[in-house]
Amino acid sequence: MSNSTMAAATVDTRADLPPWAHRVELGAGRHIREARPEEYPAAEDVLVSAFTTGCWGSPGYLAGLRRLAERAVTFHVWLALDRDDQILGVVLTPRARYTPGPDFTFSVLSVAPAGRGLGLGGQLVDHAIGLARAYGFGRIKIHSSPQMSRAHALYYAKGFARRIDEETIFVSEFEERLLTFTYRVPDPLPAAQVVRVERQDPPGGLGPFARRPPGAEQRAAWPTPQAAAELAASRAAAVAARLDLASATSDWLTSQIAGDIGAGLREAVYSQSPDAADLALRLAYARLDLLEARLARQRSPYLSGERPAFADALLFSLLLSFDLGQRAALGPFGAAAAAYWPRLWNLVRLILAEAGLSQDELTAAGLAPRADGTHVEPYGPLPINWALADP
Repeated sequence: MSNSTMAAATVDTRADLPPWAHRVELGAGRHIREARPEEYPAAEDVLVSAFTTGCWGSPGYLAGLRRLAERAVTFHVWLALDRDDQILGVVLTPRARYTPGPDFTFSVLSVAPAGRGLGLGGQLVDHAIGLARAYGFGRIKIHSSPQMSRAHALYYAKGFARRIDEETIFVSEFEERLLTFTYRVPDPLPAAQVVRVERQDPPGGLGPFARRPPGAEQRAAWPTPQAAAELAASRAAAVAARLDLASATSDWLTSQIAGDIGAGLREAVYSQSPDAADLALRLAYARLDLLEARLARQRSPYLSGERPAFADALLFSLLLSFDLGQRAALGPFGAAAAAYWPRLWNLVRLILAEAGLSQDELTAAGLAPRADGTHVEPYGPLPINWALADP
């Protein structure tokens, strides 16, 4: 037994739990119970299998899934098993004694490929909700990688709401901004029935995610707002010329993109007023949400029809500036990515493919480095993988 497994094994895994939680019957011989230390390696196999079948996880995230013994110091590791004790699903919930904040949580919810279609994901979520209610928590707050779309659908079905205003964590070597979901726990228990646990400082172990701090701001090196606007406009004009698009800067769609997204993102980066910057960023995100919905309602991958228009070229340019630079300057709240809007992400890549930019033009656009390895984008570009599969 490794040292980390021995450390986890010394934790009283049944202490501080409501009696019903020790074993929850799910029907058809399936049940939920807490994992035993010797089951951690098999549970880790299920986690890795779940997060690499039908979805994508970064190498760093997948490596972290194989550290259950360390996580078990501060988290309960719950298993969904069949009648033969084969592991079908896993979820982690924090030990109540180490949960001082107002919110309960759960993490790394996963169902093995062999267990999918049985409703186990929802039952594991219900288990976490039951624990939150037992301990008297009024809210659950969880974080999820942007590509976990199936999990997001489950959370929405269970009544969770996305909270963009609380998305302040980004992780992994790819600087993923985690999506945040919250849930109001219904039917709170009477005070006399709440499980009372003395709060303690955690003894160590691992949290649910390996957090990465935001990049350092370098305002002195940033261009002026006017220069940033001119860069985006010239980039859009170059692509429009390559695609033989008429410049229709007066149409309403182009005006909305230029105002809410272009000017909005610049305001979010440069404003000296935190309230003004926050409002501008929310408006830019809202406009991107609306454009994403517009593409979802129509068959064309472009905003205005079967062929790209100037509005598409402008959005292409603005999203390049956003992805390659501005989001690094916005700190953790603004660390979104174009891929979070999958249809807009697809539009950007289509425009890029159709434009057929030369190496010099790719360099000028910030998509390729100069000879000295630096980029045009002056904010401190983040790594970006333009071949990333659609979410």
